[in-house]
Amino acid sequence: MPLGDSITSCTGVKPNFKFAYLSYRRHLWNNHILRWHPHASGSEGHGCTVTFVGSHKGCNAKVDALTPGGMSYPLMAEAVFGRTAAAALQKVQNFNLAKVLQPHHVLMHLGTNDVFAGTPPKTIISFLQQIVSAFPKSRFWIATLISFDDRKLFRKNPQAKEQILRIHQLNALIRNTAWPARAKVVDMALHFDPGSMLYDGLHPNDLGERYMAQVWWEALKADLSDHFLNCPMKSSNNTMIPTDGPSLPEIRHVSIPPSPSAVLSSPSSDLTMFLASTVTDTPNFERTIEHYTKMTQDIFLVFGFIGVCLVVAFFLRKKRRNLA
Repeated sequence: MPLGDSITSCTGVKPNFKFAYLSYRRHLWNNHILRWHPHASGSEGHGCTVTFVGSHKGCNAKVDALTPGGMSYPLMAEAVFGRTAAAALQKVQNFNLAKVLQPHHVLMHLGTNDVFAGTPPKTIISFLQQIVSAFPKSRFWIATLISFDDRKLFRKNPQAKEQILRIHQLNALIRNTAWPARAKVVDMALHFDPGSMLYDGLHPNDLGERYMAQVWWEALKADLSDHFLNCPMKSSNNTMIPTDGPSLPEIRHVSIPPSPSAVLSSPSSDLTMFLASTVTDTPNFERTIEHYTKMTQDIFLVFGFIGVCLVVAFFLRKKRRNLA
């Protein structure tokens, strides 16, 4: 069960931009789970099926319509735009989601909106602990939070530095909290590069989504292999199952400085290869967003100037009439 906010749900831009981001779930499913498990559809029986569960489906009609080939992965997730850990806890408890959804594994990236709301990191950790406790039979994978890049946000946030600091403080607490034995920290923030992996300064672009999927899979695959030990598995091969969207441009190396971690201090060869293949150039669709954002700002400035001129002209005309 993917559990989180818009980073887990899906994000997109207006239809005239002709593309949308569908979160890490698409890549986790198409590039990892489908390649590994023969029953990754939820259609077979005998306890060997794999699928996503949750109480929310898809993204929205406009984003779905922009997806090449439609949504080619299970749409269910427990993720909503703007969701806080406090709101997630309330829903988990009020609707007894542990009993209703019965997830074997929960992938939780949650707390970003709490940081923006000014909630202290220790309080956020308390919410996350209560969510884990509410699913006593589920394996939990608790991600450290990816940060954001205020330089790319449409409206500059005067509290950005303080919020980024709180994200780092929260991540430190996530790493150092004594979680139950069935819960494991996944250091999503360790190699995440906000400068190249976010499309709007806050949400992952295609590269960021693929990075998140890779990190989730590195943490999850061994446990899934144990869970489905007696199920027939696909033989290992190098065949890539096509994703449901356009492929990345040619990939070149970028250096992402490592940071200390208790979880991914020694990344696997697959993750190392991924990190060595991140792009340095801004993809065309990101340049499109920056272009339209700047253009929108310019339009607002022009119309604002015209509006001021019209108001001034109106009062000058009215003054002339009074003098006459």
